[in-house]
Amino acid sequence: MQIISIDASVGKETTIEDSTFLLTPLIRNAGHIRMVSIFLEEEQTIPYREASVDQLVIIVRGNGWVQVEDSEQTPLAPGQAAFFPEGEYHVIGTEEELVAFIIEGVDLYDTIPLLYSR
Repeated sequence: MQIISIDASVGKETTIEDSTFLLTPLIRNAGHIRMVSIFLEEEQTIPYREASVDQLVIIVRGNGWVQVEDSEQTPLAPGQAAFFPEGEYHVIGTEEELVAFIIEGVDLYDTIPLLYSR
C-alpha cells in the first residue's frame, strides 16, 4: 500500500483566462480517461469553456454552482455531480471554498450508469 496526498498542498497553479486555481492530476493516460481535483477559493470561478470531451464534475467539499449557456446557475452540494457532454460550454463557480473531482474522457457518458439508467 502507498498513501499519497491529494490536497491543495500538492496542487499546481492553473490559469484559465483571468481565473487562477489549484489543480492536481489524479489519473492521466488511462486509456481515454483523465481525472483531476480542483480547489477553488471564495468567490472564484473557472470561466466559460467548451468541454473538449465529456466531463463529470463531482463536488467533494463546499457548495458551488455550474452554468451552461443561456441558463441560470444550478447549485451543487457535496455528493452531487454535473455532467457536461463534449462541446457544451459551461462555467463552474463558488461563493466559498470548493473541492471537486473532474473526470474527463471520450464517450464517458456510456461509462456512468447513473446517467443512463434512470
